[in-house]
Amino acid sequence: MELFGAGGFSFYFGYAMLSFFWLYADFPPQYDGLHRGLLQTLVFVGMPLAFLGMHCLRRPLVGRFADNRLALAFLVLALMLPGASLLSRLGVPCPSAAYAASSLAAGVAGGYFTLRWLDGCGSARVHKHLRFTSAGVFGGGLLFLLANLTSPPVQSVFAMLYVVVSFCLLAFLRARTGQGDALAVKSRKELLPFTKEVEPSIFVFGVVFGLGFSLMFVQGGWLVPVALSTVLLGAGAVFVLDLLGFRVGITASQRVLLVTTVAACLVVPFDPVPLKAVGVCLIVASWAAFNAINWALLVQRSVSSKAQVFFSIASGASVSTFGFLVGWLIALAYVLFGLAEVFLVVVMLALVFLLVFVVAVFYPESRHHGTLDAASAEQDALQVPADEMGADALSRMRCEKVADLYGLSPRERDVLGYLARGRNANYIQKELCVSPHTAKSHIYNIYRKLDIHSQQKLMDFIEDYPVEVRPPD
Repeated sequence: MELFGAGGFSFYFGYAMLSFFWLYADFPPQYDGLHRGLLQTLVFVGMPLAFLGMHCLRRPLVGRFADNRLALAFLVLALMLPGASLLSRLGVPCPSAAYAASSLAAGVAGGYFTLRWLDGCGSARVHKHLRFTSAGVFGGGLLFLLANLTSPPVQSVFAMLYVVVSFCLLAFLRARTGQGDALAVKSRKELLPFTKEVEPSIFVFGVVFGLGFSLMFVQGGWLVPVALSTVLLGAGAVFVLDLLGFRVGITASQRVLLVTTVAACLVVPFDPVPLKAVGVCLIVASWAAFNAINWALLVQRSVSSKAQVFFSIASGASVSTFGFLVGWLIALAYVLFGLAEVFLVVVMLALVFLLVFVVAVFYPESRHHGTLDAASAEQDALQVPADEMGADALSRMRCEKVADLYGLSPRERDVLGYLARGRNANYIQKELCVSPHTAKSHIYNIYRKLDIHSQQKLMDFIEDYPVEVRPPD
């Protein structure tokens, strides 16, 4: 399931790379770069609006967010932009309003599918959170490069194909992991209690990213595909670090992001094109690493707390995208009004000051966020002395070990925990918000897989199951 999830996430990210950035390099062909930039702005307006809109509509969307019918509606929105691009490149005239509507629709669909994939990964109980998200971003970069080997009309077809495949894999993941049974809905404060510490810096990072991407399009030419390709470097570096066992958390990642973005801001204002290119590439690579790390944090919190990411962070997810929009608009104003080069220098230096200031003032503590390494977290749990570990913690650990050994599904793991504590089917049905038939079906499957025929025998089996804990000092 993790492999299917990473693949589906890659296809979505490949669609986003093509539709949100690359198609606008020459779409619509009858418009100049400035008009295309104005149209592209609507994509970055749509994403934060989607996050805020879904946050405001969270109550009527409860129980429907995982519904494939709702996803199908957003799939139609996602197909509008590459569809309009294909028609334009085939010579079919389209009104400006159609281009504007398709751009805004792409941003709205992007916000939905981003959160939907995070929820899907949480429901699938992804364990290698950072490896999962970095592999998704890296795979999306590879799919973007693959599409670039074809002609412009075919690239539009690739974008449509990518989002359709992503939609199908999302539906498959939902069917196999029981995502129709909604996870617990927790408040944003419960899921991410320390967001106020990092959101100011996340916003300023978003401004830098938006400014860098906009300047990439202003420069144009060879810089656009080269810079977009550096997402492979950012995501690949995160993937390799996680593969080698390095613990990557919010604190460590912000140190690296601070250095790279400050360096980029200092070299971008220089006149020589190579220096500008280096700065823009640093920004794009940092953006890829930033997304992989932050998405991994959200998936980790969803898995560990068994809560829906969507209902908890829909509004918070808009912080970075609002920052991106602000940065994009600053660069657009620089071109639109023909401002002097000194304006760009002042803006970049101001961003350097803001980055250092917000990270220094709102710097997160590592104890608040920990790392994104599930394996190391499990190992830490195993090192707790037996006399310091409560009965509930030991029971949860035993249930996880049994679930891993017998290949229980994510929902069956939840049911196993209740059964181990002596809860009956009626209690489980109410707690998990499922039908009586679904609860009994999960219980039957657990008994069948463990070859146990009564709840008392199951409780005895869990209680006697060996776990490795360090003896007391």
